[in-house]
Amino acid sequence: MKTFLDTSIYISHYRAGVHSESLQRINSEYTLHLHAVVLAELYAGAGTPAFVKELQRLEKTFATKNRIVVPQKRDYVRAGQTLRKMREAHLIGGSKSSVFLADALLASSAHHEGMTLVTEDRDFEKIKSLQHFPLLLITPALH
Repeated sequence: MKTFLDTSIYISHYRAGVHSESLQRINSEYTLHLHAVVLAELYAGAGTPAFVKELQRLEKTFATKNRIVVPQKRDYVRAGQTLRKMREAHLIGGSKSSVFLADALLASSAHHEGMTLVTEDRDFEKIKSLQHFPLLLITPALH
């Protein structure tokens, strides 16, 4: 089975060193991939040169194994449709659509690629109520 991690998992792991046990289990049960949207979010939030180097190492590791998931047009279309449905169902306000775009793209990729999305972000439950995709929620880190 294939999977990729949401940005929330990487942030908690890198900032607080949490999820080690969960990540070991995931690595033993799944083939781990890196989503390009997650990579973009991580680079956007990188606060130190050391973290940028860590991201470059992470990117290279996944690229060498040909395990970077890049959204396709169909993912963007499905994400937009899901956001419209979320707005119509009053799950999000109209001004919040862009905030959920990255998450909707991740969910769409998970659906189309048949991959499990691993996250600690419960907002994905709102998306899942309108769009089928494999989701694994793990306990959020305490900050």
